[in-house]
Amino acid sequence: MATVIRLARYGAKKRPYYHIVVTDSRNARNSGNVLEVVGKYNPMLAKDDEKRVILKIDELKAWLAKGAKPSDRVYKFMVNAGLALQNQFQHKPKRIYQAKKHNKRQKTKLTSWQKSPKKKPLQRPQPRQPQRHQPKHLPKQLRSNNYMQNRPKYSDLELKHALSDVFASVYFVNKRVKNKLSDSYFLNFDNLIAYARENHIDEMQYIRSIQQDLLTMPQTYLARPFYTKYELKRAMTNVFNSVYFDDPFAKINIRDSYFLNFDSVINYAQKHRIDPMNHINGIRDMLLELPGCHERAQG
Repeated sequence: MATVIRLARYGAKKRPYYHIVVTDSRNARNSGNVLEVVGKYNPMLAKDDEKRVILKIDELKAWLAKGAKPSDRVYKFMVNAGLALQNQFQHKPKRIYQAKKHNKRQKTKLTSWQKSPKKKPLQRPQPRQPQRHQPKHLPKQLRSNNYMQNRPKYSDLELKHALSDVFASVYFVNKRVKNKLSDSYFLNFDNLIAYARENHIDEMQYIRSIQQDLLTMPQTYLARPFYTKYELKRAMTNVFNSVYFDDPFAKINIRDSYFLNFDSVINYAQKHRIDPMNHINGIRDMLLELPGCHERAQG
């Protein structure tokens, strides 16, 4: 029977309390088959407290004389109490011992008939590259160097706004499908733009072509025509340019208020399923009803 001196856990949840026991190494930690209790250990107390570790020195010496081997933690307690010198029991942690044992097995030389044929080294699987979106309806563009030099430059913010407008322009019967599709497109936004630039396609027209792909799906309908924010703001400036006020400061104040609340104007149109371009053009009739506002003569 291999006798060991180790810890047995007692106490409540998150409040451990240990007995230092002498037991057979084949028994479980809290089996209760204990030969003798030779000390106590309370980790909840401070390190400077004398009652943190209590050892029965005479019983420990008697069991050590009989050949009992202490565990790592009990061995540290004994060293701190002066009962044992360091490296007296040639005590080593299990991990270090197993690593050295493994290295020794590798170093043992095999005879010629024991040698196995050399195996090819395992190749690490390469990370799977994300699939780039290839729309069914690609816009026709000139693929020449002149086009790449003179093509319009869009910021990422403008392109993301355009992508959000595409999804807003399509009505889905199942909203969960719409949310999943929009999340996947926005997660792969960089891949979409990179694909368009590699194939010499205008980024804005490439994003607009996604609308046609969405409409080919079942239970999808066109909610409203697709307009970019730039086109809607340009239409609003044309509305204010088509009228004039007797008081120029009144025109400036009204125009600034509309442009500051531009997003709320568009959201109102989307909420009530109104074409935003028609909604902006309807602002012209509202302005003409104001006192001191007149229609500007064309030409």
